[in-house]
Amino acid sequence: MKNRNEMTDLDWLAEAEKYKKNSQLNRQEALDSFDRCDTDGFLSQWALQRMSYLENFKKDLCENFGLHTFLGLYKGNRRIKAKQILGEYGYSWLLHEKERNEFAGRTFLPFNYGNGTSRILKSFGLQELKVKSPAWVDFAKDGGYNSNVVYFRVDNEWGEKDKLIKKTN
Repeated sequence: MKNRNEMTDLDWLAEAEKYKKNSQLNRQEALDSFDRCDTDGFLSQWALQRMSYLENFKKDLCENFGLHTFLGLYKGNRRIKAKQILGEYGYSWLLHEKERNEFAGRTFLPFNYGNGTSRILKSFGLQELKVKSPAWVDFAKDGGYNSNVVYFRVDNEWGEKDKLIKKTN
């Protein structure tokens, strides 16, 4: 794949087609393996199906020109430099060191899944809003043999390239 900053819409769609074909090939190989050896090839069949699954997510992301919907932390119209992290007690916002003074020296703020009910976020005048961001997709790290597919920001650690999705009522 080319450098994502140099890709045109046609490049993204060509990548989507490549991932679609890879997904179909992996799925067909899994089916062929089953036909050849029934369940004796279960491990390779499982792996091929998992790769087919991941390739479909890559295809979908490419059809969206490398952009995925995330939540961004906002104060009014200003995107706060913060990133969502997973800790021992679930998700939270990690504030960039330059943002902490404005929020009583806090390093972390609660992640509220965009539902707008956090008293702490409201007390600081903050909202979690939907954004489009450059992204990629892969299996979750350390997720075990059946880990979920996760989207993550690319070249946009603190959300500086997020584009706010305008609400339509």
